[in-house]
Amino acid sequence: MKASVITSFGGPEVLQEADVPTPGPGRGQVLARVHAAGVNPAELTARSGGFGLPAPAIIGFEFAGTVEQVGEGVTGVRVGDRIAGWPDSFVQGAYAEFTLSGNYALIPDGVTFEQAAATVIGADNAARGLALLAPERGETLVVTGASGALGSAAVQFARLAGLTVIGIAGRDSLPYVESLGATAVEYGDGLVDRVRDAAPDGVDAALDTAGKGLLPALIELRGGTRRVVTLADLDAGRYRVQFSGETPATAGTSSSGLRWSTSRQASGAPASAARFRSRRQPTRTGSWRPVTPGEGPPRTLRADGDAVVHG
Repeated sequence: MKASVITSFGGPEVLQEADVPTPGPGRGQVLARVHAAGVNPAELTARSGGFGLPAPAIIGFEFAGTVEQVGEGVTGVRVGDRIAGWPDSFVQGAYAEFTLSGNYALIPDGVTFEQAAATVIGADNAARGLALLAPERGETLVVTGASGALGSAAVQFARLAGLTVIGIAGRDSLPYVESLGATAVEYGDGLVDRVRDAAPDGVDAALDTAGKGLLPALIELRGGTRRVVTLADLDAGRYRVQFSGETPATAGTSSSGLRWSTSRQASGAPASAARFRSRRQPTRTGSWRPVTPGEGPPRTLRADGDAVVHG
């Protein structure tokens, strides 16, 4: 098979096309024909040597494609099914014609390979962060970076689980956050007061996906660090806030898994982020974005003090 291989570490020039053996699926794995692969900061770090991976290596940490072969013990998928997920090896990844995976889900109808491949890491990290917060139906959750890949996934998972969500984003992104079913609140001075206006009964949990120095505001809203988790702020230790992140160096000790699909799940796939599962599942048809439950129109709280009700 053709693959983009790194034999040394550095800039884009170290990626070289090469012919390499096509791997065969082991127990609990499928061989996937890759139609699209994600490009993330993690791949750039790996390519430059930041994760200490051995060379030669095929990187690429998320993929979408079709099932080419099914390994022993795998149920629920068949050859030709459209899937997206993680490659099982950080050195035999998705920058190739084929990759091996035991952690994947079927792609819903109406979602392209490109859209699916770009969703895997964000959805997985969002699910892991929510699992650490263990939110319950009816609680209020604050999500920073609510318009980004991680944040928008977290908003949708939380809404599907019956939570009220306050989504913090930049002004231009507020309508998108509203469309996901959250009350949108703008970044900037007075943020804590705007969130309190949006959630007069208080905030039960906070998930930071932005990493923009917002931990003090979230701690103030929560009255402490309990049930505050960041996926992005490296100053978490300074504030005694729980940090949840994953790299090739830590993946072996973190039970992160992909569970955003309503599709059949392979019997060999690890059950991890399933610790946070929505009680209502999104439809297999249409887009990733769930239909917002009809619990009243969302509001936008802007930094200039205006509150705009939509609906």
